[in-house]
Amino acid sequence: MSTCVPVRPLDAGVRRHLAKRIEELATGLARVLRVECVCHYSFGNPAVVNDPAMTELVFQVAHEVTAADKVLVEVPSMGAEDFSSFLEKVPGCYFFIGTRNPEKNLIYGHHHPKFDIDEAALPLAVEMYSAACSESWCVALSRARRYRWRAKDAHQLRPDGCRARKSVKARGSAAMTRAALTGRATATLAAS
Repeated sequence: MSTCVPVRPLDAGVRRHLAKRIEELATGLARVLRVECVCHYSFGNPAVVNDPAMTELVFQVAHEVTAADKVLVEVPSMGAEDFSSFLEKVPGCYFFIGTRNPEKNLIYGHHHPKFDIDEAALPLAVEMYSAACSESWCVALSRARRYRWRAKDAHQLRPDGCRARKSVKARGSAAMTRAALTGRATATLAAS
């Protein structure tokens, strides 16, 4: 007999512990039942754990590009995403631009055969991503300056000196979700 069970803990330490403990329990139970048990535990994608500073940056940008009532708080998701591997190496923030629109019957989830997006949300997505990238570049540049790194033409990269910029409000509706994840923050941007 063979079985496969997905395990998706939100904490890396719990993830490692479960791998060991599942094998201990399975082999112990097999011994009691006088059968043989061989465990093959493979690690899939880790939990998506956003960098708290980047999450705050994305959250602030979301408030700049859309109405505050469209920025929502949501619980952590148990979905798996390979972006989590990037977040283990560099600070970042994974977020969604929601495209649900009941008026156009665009109400189906990502894995449903009728899933489609409301393309009216795409201008918001472009503005959100470009603003978040711009702001994160400013953060990186200010950190580099703090460590006495000087780029010859760094002042030309952003004429406004990375100060707050005026933002064109995107048409349509959007929602920003943010949740605590085992003491860390995670963010999601969605339009509905």
